[in-house]
Amino acid sequence: TLTDPSLAPPGHHAAYTLIPVPHNGSGLDWGRLGPEYLEKALRYLDEAGYLPGLMDRLVYTHFITPDYFQWTLNSHLGNAFGPEPVLWQTASFRPKNRSEDVKGLYLVGQSYQPGAGLPSVMMSAKMTARLIAHDLGLEKAPKGLLEARG
Repeated sequence: TLTDPSLAPPGHHAAYTLIPVPHNGSGLDWGRLGPEYLEKALRYLDEAGYLPGLMDRLVYTHFITPDYFQWTLNSHLGNAFGPEPVLWQTASFRPKNRSEDVKGLYLVGQSYQPGAGLPSVMMSAKMTARLIAHDLGLEKAPKGLLEARG
């Protein structure tokens, strides 16, 4: 809300905290652990002095666990970040944006080149659009198709 006050009512703020956790292949019960993680994270932010008084001023909380990523977003095992972020699964080591097995199948998103994060996903979309245009024999893609939007 410091950059966009419309995200909360006047006099209030909204905050987002990301806590990487194991995916559903870990066997952890996120239905039980989710609320516990939320409580621990909020208490830590309050008591460590990052957001002093947070616990006394909370109006609303919402959290998402790997269950949401698996069952709502159809992400394998509830994984929020695609392949493990290790050297041999980053950037050009990720799967390519054009399938090598299925003609005409193109892949875009955090699990494909160039990688995770919104800027990389947007780059993935642009790279894939260029591949499709090239494969269709288009000398030049339609105006505006490949330009980044601010």
